[in-house]
Amino acid sequence: MTKKLANTRAKPKSAVCRIRNPKPAADPVFPPVMQKVQEVLPKGKAVAELVFLTGQPLSTCQKMLSDNRMPNPAMIAALCQSKLVIETVLALTEGGTDPAVREVHKAVKRIQLERELAKLDAGDRA
Repeated sequence: MTKKLANTRAKPKSAVCRIRNPKPAADPVFPPVMQKVQEVLPKGKAVAELVFLTGQPLSTCQKMLSDNRMPNPAMIAALCQSKLVIETVLALTEGGTDPAVREVHKAVKRIQLERELAKLDAGDRA
């Protein structure tokens, strides 16, 4: 081997380089809000339905549903102003330790159960 080739071998990164450029986290956690939203939306048209309900750009909705982007405040606000408000609030308040958060979670859960019961009653009458 010539001297030029011997010097071009890869050297380990210095500590300074590793501090500035840390390795990315293994896998970002899929936000519980988007999990709940994805469960409620129709399977084949989830992105189109989310775009229609929230008014957010198509690319933003695609990235959020595919776990490439965390929901931004505009998306959370849009979800809270759509028919997905119950699922959004339940996901945001789940696991809260503050008494006020737990109260809100219980109240919204009660509303959700009442709506489901009303749907079942309407289905039995038909």
